[in-house]
Amino acid sequence: MLRVESVDAYYGLSHVLQGVSLTVGPGEAVALLGRNGAGKTTTLKTIMAVVRARRGRITWNGDDITALAPYRIVQAGIAGPVLLSSLGPGFTAAFQMVTLAGPQ
Repeated sequence: MLRVESVDAYYGLSHVLQGVSLTVGPGEAVALLGRNGAGKTTTLKTIMAVVRARRGRITWNGDDITALAPYRIVQAGIAGPVLLSSLGPGFTAAFQMVTLAGPQ
């Protein structure tokens, strides 16, 4: 189970995540919805330790992963979405989902 508890994150001096909490149980799928700039991508980057949480805690199956390096988080079994939008037109959300799912 993934648990994010009262997490704050910053870009420089900008306080971009304020008290974010969520829980994803085994077998669950969760969608983060919001307008541009609401913190969806930053939430994922903070879970993956690409952006560091300055407050709060992130746990995976009961283990605190808040301070782990990104590669250790991947080794633990957490992987984020591949953002292909920078590759140009034609890389739709459906294409990205198929890419993330891998070969069937």
